[in-house]
Amino acid sequence: MKLDWKKTFLIGFGFLGVSALWQVYNSFVPIFLQTGHPGFASSKEILGFGLNASSTGFIMGIDNLAAIFILPMIGVWSDRIRTPI
Repeated sequence: MKLDWKKTFLIGFGFLGVSALWQVYNSFVPIFLQTGHPGFASSKEILGFGLNASSTGFIMGIDNLAAIFILPMIGVWSDRIRTPI
């Protein structure tokens, strides 16, 4: 079996894009969640939810906890699909 370089690079670039967007998400979502809270220094033009740091950390942790359960289910579903990539 020979390695298909084209598919390998396409999948690699897809993973690179998802990883880059994940970093943007983890950088900006906490700012939007905390903006408006009296203890959080931010610009007045940015609208936010005004949550404290503990609530923001809890919300940011929920997606990681959900991934523990969702990703294996998607993997099982993906393994049962009969169509090629």
